[in-house]
Amino acid sequence: IQSYQYATNSRVAGGGEGGFVIEMNVCYGEYCQDEHVFFITRRGQIYTMKEPEAATKEQVQRIAIFVQEYEDALFDPKGFNSKGRHYSEYIDVSSMAKHLMLDGFLCNSDFCVLSTFFYIDADPASGEFIGKLIAEPVWDYDFSQISSSHLYTNNSSPAFLIPQFLKKADFVKALYEQQTAAPGFSTRLAELNSGETAQKGELLSAAHQLNYLRWGSDSLADVATIKSRMASRQTSWNNIWNDNSKLFGAWIEERKTRSLSEALDVKTYGTPISQQWYKKNSETGALEELEGETNSSIDPQTYGKGEYVCEVYGKNLESQAGGTYIT
Repeated sequence: IQSYQYATNSRVAGGGEGGFVIEMNVCYGEYCQDEHVFFITRRGQIYTMKEPEAATKEQVQRIAIFVQEYEDALFDPKGFNSKGRHYSEYIDVSSMAKHLMLDGFLCNSDFCVLSTFFYIDADPASGEFIGKLIAEPVWDYDFSQISSSHLYTNNSSPAFLIPQFLKKADFVKALYEQQTAAPGFSTRLAELNSGETAQKGELLSAAHQLNYLRWGSDSLADVATIKSRMASRQTSWNNIWNDNSKLFGAWIEERKTRSLSEALDVKTYGTPISQQWYKKNSETGALEELEGETNSSIDPQTYGKGEYVCEVYGKNLESQAGGTYIT
């Protein structure tokens, strides 16, 4: 953690009993009104405290350490931090996948920059965290629906999370499952755009008039713009997710197994072009190619105990499945 600030003389009791709500932000302290309790991660990402707002030193330290461990794991190529914990042990992958799909489709330029909220529960008695960070509630869409073919806003910040998530095969798998689940993300949005968007615009016609008086914008025209841009982005979305020739994700079902007699299998969503298994050198840490092992499964009895990695290649994605340990 680079730095943090807490509320002095706070009357908030305990060490986080009841949990936390935090917001990814771009300003803090004296530079941002009402954002006086915050922490900044090693890579420079700012999180401000929403609940409890007047967090104590102990409370800020607890959530900051947890988020830093999560960030370290996420930015590791394999997804593990120095404690050996996978990034998915810190954040609910499904909720983050849903958030990315929604904000990616709507091209919300604030996503993973600011107004991106997470919460985590804590045991009332001990203060220990319960579960993982949940990527909710969704909020602040005044800078969404911009005219862009990108599925998320480009951002060069070293702390920007989206590219790191998209490098993780299990996260891409979660995106794919959301896209293909009945009735399907894209299908449902098409239904909304075909009728419900205009209907809701009509229901809000009186509010539109007041909105025009306050902000000087033509909200009815905005409805037409939203419909047009949603239709355009629907096409972009389908070009990505409905192409069965692409590889969407690869993963090994079990990260750890105790028996050499159990075959290791790499699973894929989509179409792989090639696969190659490696074994990690226990002394140097280098991945050593296992010649001829280019199928979806491998028999570890041939090579003995250790860590195995399968690298899977496909159209528009290069994915390295997580290591599996034979102990």
